[in-house]
Amino acid sequence: MADGVTALDDPRRKPTEIAPRQEKAMSMRSTIRRSAAVAAFALAMTGVAAAPAAAAEIDCDSFTSLRHAGTGYYTHVPSLGSGSGNFNCVLAKGSRNIGVKALQESLNHCFGRSLAPDGQFGTLTEAAVRYAQGQLGGLSVDGRYGPRTSAAFRFALYDHNNGGRLVTGLPCVGR
Repeated sequence: MADGVTALDDPRRKPTEIAPRQEKAMSMRSTIRRSAAVAAFALAMTGVAAAPAAAAEIDCDSFTSLRHAGTGYYTHVPSLGSGSGNFNCVLAKGSRNIGVKALQESLNHCFGRSLAPDGQFGTLTEAAVRYAQGQLGGLSVDGRYGPRTSAAFRFALYDHNNGGRLVTGLPCVGR
């Protein structure tokens, strides 16, 4: 084929070779457009607005250990994947994993809560997250640990040179 000439422009092509497929595709597109218009009209007449698609939420299924430069200790920040540094994830009621346990330990140590660090995000963990969100300020107090709460959160410190033990006597730190 010459530059800029497509198979559809080829004069040797018989008009019937592609025409039925093109006609069927055009008919399907027309049907889809009509169906969409009818659906939009029906919704408008009933006063129901189409809800915007919600962003997919992914559970923080592990945690990332971040070294705190000022102390040499580490924080355990809930994340998507072990050691990934991907904090674009959520923990909410019903979540069950090691990321929840890391969150519960920081809620206990940094915000004075008394949770059993069992890795299960239940009613008590939800209430503790609400408390922390209220203490931190500038956050929606919704009881869900997501990227915004993570960015503002204060985390407990751990000594990886001493069996990963929780460090007491030092203030909690941000990530």
